Amino acid sequence: MNPIARMMKRYIKTPLKYALPLLFIGALVLVSISGCTSPATISPSPSASSVPTATPIATATPTSTPSAATPTARPTDSEVAAAVSGMEAQGYTVVTPFTYQGNFTTGDPMYTGTLAKNGYNEDTTLVKAASQSDAQTDLQAFVTTAQALGFTGSYTSSTAWSGAQITSSGTAMAYNIGITDSNWVMSMVTSQS
Repeated sequence: MNPIARMMKRYIKTPLKYALPLLFIGALVLVSISGCTSPATISPSPSASSVPTATPIATATPTSTPSAATPTARPTDSEVAAAVSGMEAQGYTVVTPFTYQGNFTTGDPMYTGTLAKNGYNEDTTLVKAASQSDAQTDLQAFVTTAQALGFTGSYTSSTAWSGAQITSSGTAMAYNIGITDSNWVMSMVTSQS
């Protein structure tokens, strides 16, 4: 079995059609018990210290500035195809083909595409690391990005992280990150309105 397929089978056991509604209900319960549902009071004449300022919003695309890590040689088309075939073996369909996007923040080659399964589209990023140590560095960079975007989650193993969030518009989103046996780091963002 392909390493990507093994990882998908190992880390994504609950179909999103069950997990996302439960996540949404859990978020509603959390909001209701935390008291965050009352409207804010607005002062008729704001002072200079109470005027809100614009806060930049992070984007879901990782930056492509290389760091001090040793970059990995760009994988061949057949290596990328083998990684994608492993996902197809798990029932995923390629909606948008994977294309090279330059280097990830760590300097490793990065590919993006869209997969679909069970009616959900998953924006997927693949990063090819030179070693398991480099893959761990890439994994941590993805986790940091996910947390900066407001995803709350935890490590499900030493090589996988899973997080979720409910956006202000009510969209449930899941963010799954994992490392395969062949040092591919895979990031999948799934959303459901």
